[in-house]
Amino acid sequence: MPCGNALLQLLFKGYERILSSYLFSLLIARSLVNSSFKSLSLLAVFFGLFNLSNIALSETVDEDTSLSIPLPDFTRFPIDGKTSHGSISMPDSVTNLSTYVPDGNFSGTDSFAWISFSGGLEQEHNVSITVTELDDPPVFTSFGGVSSTSLSVKENQKSVADLNSTDAEGEALSYSIDPALADNVLFDINSTSGNLRFKYSPNYERPSDSDANNTYEVVVVVSEDGNSSQKDTQAITVIV
Repeated sequence: MPCGNALLQLLFKGYERILSSYLFSLLIARSLVNSSFKSLSLLAVFFGLFNLSNIALSETVDEDTSLSIPLPDFTRFPIDGKTSHGSISMPDSVTNLSTYVPDGNFSGTDSFAWISFSGGLEQEHNVSITVTELDDPPVFTSFGGVSSTSLSVKENQKSVADLNSTDAEGEALSYSIDPALADNVLFDINSTSGNLRFKYSPNYERPSDSDANNTYEVVVVVSEDGNSSQKDTQAITVIV
């Protein structure tokens, strides 16, 4: 009967393909009963087997934010690189971190697969990612959505422009005039429609702007139902 290392080698050879997909811990207790060490009275082998086939990770990240994901460090983990709502990088060779970047404004659940290799076998595992929705501020769409623009209007008319904006979450929007500039007091705006008007018809011969040069500057604010932390601004120069 083989003994010692020979028996252990037989055990490993018989279970090589099975053990290739497992982590294992091995405890061997051996008691010898004579001084020649030619007989072995006790060989106890305890295997703690941990199935790798069900390893899965779950991560959470805020909308429009990248996430570094630590993958388990067993052998090597090529990634299939496919996500439905973002992108995933190959693991770093030193840190074993992969970077996930969700698509812009996406919120919900995404996933990708990583693959472990060991003993000539491979096993696919899944990473589930929950992308938490954030409240996006509204944005102006009028004049191409630029932050500032110039308009020309005729004298003796009040109407300036109809301003438009959008909100990703579909919140109710309201318009107002930022009081920071001196010329802002010369304008009114409809808080619901975004219609911008002069309070009084401008007179080219008698300009009322702060510089008295027929160039009026106004800053319009759109906010989520008056929420000052969620807003966008558009500076408008009105030339009469």
